[in-house]
Amino acid sequence: MQKYKTLFVNSFLKAGLVILVMLFAGLRHPFYVGLAEIQHNSKNQSLELSIRLFTDDFEKCLSAHFKTPINLYAEDNASLLDSMVALYINQHFKIYAQKQNLPMHFVGYEKSEEATWSYFELPLATIPETLQIHNTLLYDCIREQSNIMHLKTHLKTSSYKLNFPDSTYQWVLYKN
Repeated sequence: MQKYKTLFVNSFLKAGLVILVMLFAGLRHPFYVGLAEIQHNSKNQSLELSIRLFTDDFEKCLSAHFKTPINLYAEDNASLLDSMVALYINQHFKIYAQKQNLPMHFVGYEKSEEATWSYFELPLATIPETLQIHNTLLYDCIREQSNIMHLKTHLKTSSYKLNFPDSTYQWVLYKN
């Protein structure tokens, strides 16, 4: 009986160890996901755009893009960093209303320990029939990147995920 008890305990401990190793191995495996939240503000006649990217991935891509090391936590070059963030995002994220590219006005960015949020406003008086998003954020340096987009208007609330290399999605907000 003691032999079976010892065998059971050893098997249980081995199984537990395997599960723990698998869990911790999974924690080390990185995932690459960006988030864009697009909300229509009818009072201001604009789209409000918030983009969240993991800070380390964003810094890596900014550094490659501008060919200089980038530290988004550096306080001494705040205006230069603002320009770099705005330029990079404007080159890799575009919104089209009825096939017209909407100008993106940079509001600013804020960083936390893991993520950087960038904010933009786009003029849009009325909701168009279609809204097309072109999103290649971080595609230039991370081939595993996925970008999730959330859209919220008084007509529609919807989400869509783009996986590299897919870069464009079009929402039909209403039909004439």
